[in-house]
Amino acid sequence: MIGIFYSHLKFEKMKEDQRLQSNYSRYNNQEPHEIPWIEKLLETSIRDHRKLCLWRILIPYLVNIKGMPKSEVSLILQKWIKESDKKQRMDFDYKHTIKSDLRTVKDHKPISIEFKKIS
Repeated sequence: MIGIFYSHLKFEKMKEDQRLQSNYSRYNNQEPHEIPWIEKLLETSIRDHRKLCLWRILIPYLVNIKGMPKSEVSLILQKWIKESDKKQRMDFDYKHTIKSDLRTVKDHKPISIEFKKIS
């Protein structure tokens, strides 16, 4: 029974990997698309790690995956930050952080939702 369940998990992982590969190949072809977990994050107010989310997830996603202009990205993220600020006050200057991160984003992709163990 465990072998069957393990096979099922491996199959589901393989399907997810193919879906992610498809997303990244579309990125390489410069076609804008969506990554569902990041879209969900944009709809969610969070209390912690907002600075990291801006730097490593949201700005690279909106600029380099969705292909949005930096001025529009700035407005979207300021709105996201203000919603999150209702849960807990920010301890950083979000306008400066967004501006700085937009300036240094280059062609970086957002981090993945999966974390791989380094041996």
